[in-house]
Amino acid sequence: ACRRMLAAVYGDEKPWRAVREVLLKPNAVNFEPHVFVDPALVGALVSVLREDGAERVTVMESCTNGSFTRLVFAITGMREAVEETGGRCVYLDEGRSERVDLGESGAVEVPAFAAERLLRGRDQVFYVDLAKLKTHSMTTVTLCLKNQWCFVDPRFRDPLHDRALHRSIAEVNRLFVP
Repeated sequence: ACRRMLAAVYGDEKPWRAVREVLLKPNAVNFEPHVFVDPALVGALVSVLREDGAERVTVMESCTNGSFTRLVFAITGMREAVEETGGRCVYLDEGRSERVDLGESGAVEVPAFAAERLLRGRDQVFYVDLAKLKTHSMTTVTLCLKNQWCFVDPRFRDPLHDRALHRSIAEVNRLFVP
């Protein structure tokens, strides 16, 4: 199924072969049922990308609301699914961060890992957003736009939720483009 999905979008082209690293960002902010992308799907995509020439596949996330990404990946089986298929996990909530300006929403901290690859080294990565279809209490439906919210350091998320969430989500997506 993953191979057919990639072929439907890219045909015979395999743009992930021309870059240093493939980044996958599944929605996995919590381990509650129906909140995270199925780890079997993520593992299958890692496997297909590796078989089709991806040099390195990294699955990244940054949890929120008191969860720790490392724990969520362990409980859901995400870590096992990724590592068994040749990928690696990066827990964005454990690394250093750096300041970036979103625009009207102001300056926020983002994981240095994401800034290095998706802001300064964008031409060296192939970035895939694996969103989970679900609703959100402050928006109608989140789809793939809110999935980029992981790049905002948790200390900055609450204030941005309280004022103009829709604008903040749009500004984050202008910087971090899947």
